[in-house]
Amino acid sequence: MISIRVRFFGQLLRVVGEEEITVECAESSTLKDLLNAVKEMFRDLEPLLADEDRFRALHLIFIDGVDSELLGGLNAHLSDGSRVDIVPVSHGG
Repeated sequence: MISIRVRFFGQLLRVVGEEEITVECAESSTLKDLLNAVKEMFRDLEPLLADEDRFRALHLIFIDGVDSELLGGLNAHLSDGSRVDIVPVSHGG
């Protein structure tokens, strides 16, 4: 098992109620596996995470400070001690 630190920002912080959590995952886990584990832990996130493509369009996800899209998107592999930051993108017109 590996431990992944997940930090939430903006509206996600309000939904989760914690700035940072630790999630235990299998050693071969990907970002998609992590998002599914988070969805199981916080049922209020289910509507946000149900459509992963839409979720990723509305949020920036960083793995150890690097945009997850540069690391393989949902297929990005995670390592023990990695930090995943999930940041909602909000903008106005």
